[in-house]
Amino acid sequence: MLKTESERDLRPGVKPQLPKIIGHRAIASLAPENTLGAVREAARQGVKWVEMDVSLLADDTPVIHHDPTLERLSNATGTLCEMQLADLAGVNVAARFEGWGVEPVPTLREMLALLTELKLGFNLEIKDQGLDPARVVAAIAPELCAFDPARLVISSFSEALLQECQRQLPELARGLLLSELEGNWSDKLESLQAFSLHSHWRALNEQTIAQAKAVGCRVLTWTVNDIEEAQRLLQLGVDSVITDIPQQFGSEYDRELDEAQ
Repeated sequence: MLKTESERDLRPGVKPQLPKIIGHRAIASLAPENTLGAVREAARQGVKWVEMDVSLLADDTPVIHHDPTLERLSNATGTLCEMQLADLAGVNVAARFEGWGVEPVPTLREMLALLTELKLGFNLEIKDQGLDPARVVAAIAPELCAFDPARLVISSFSEALLQECQRQLPELARGLLLSELEGNWSDKLESLQAFSLHSHWRALNEQTIAQAKAVGCRVLTWTVNDIEEAQRLLQLGVDSVITDIPQQFGSEYDRELDEAQ
């Protein structure tokens, strides 16, 4: 008898080997966040993986940007989900980053091409901007198909978006983002057949880390900008620390990853 979608095993087919240190929004302490220039700077600093955000425009173009609007970072105004790609011409998302030149809003396609060129791994957070999850994932899926799945983890705070990733991109590793670990959070990981838990660092302790590992999940934590705290979390069993200051961690943190590659 054929299994229904809910009965099928939709666990990711590829389990990426994570580094201990991941650059938050590429390398937010040294470069304008979520930009091509920031990724190039992260690579120059020896960062192996970066975390960035994707949002959808009104014309279904996925772009790399954290906020629903342009105001915080750029020289422009506007809500992304109401804009066309052509509307982003001339937008400089480095406008408020002192001493930096011009950085456009990158499309997901442009970012994936650069990451491939630089051989960097990618934690891609899908932002929930209130759009239909099926539409969002359908727009992102074709872009991700050519990217190395061994260097990719998709994450989101939205269970609906991750459920769509289960359906449309079942082979890719998925991570559930949580600010607090309350209630049935480990059941959610199992239901989503998640590869990883992405938790705020304050919610993690030896017990919560063990609980996530017990359901077969890697544990990533954000945003840790204190080196001693990062070291403590890694010693407790956290797999990866997401930080604005990846350049301040020594290369010994990812020696095992270098040897594996």
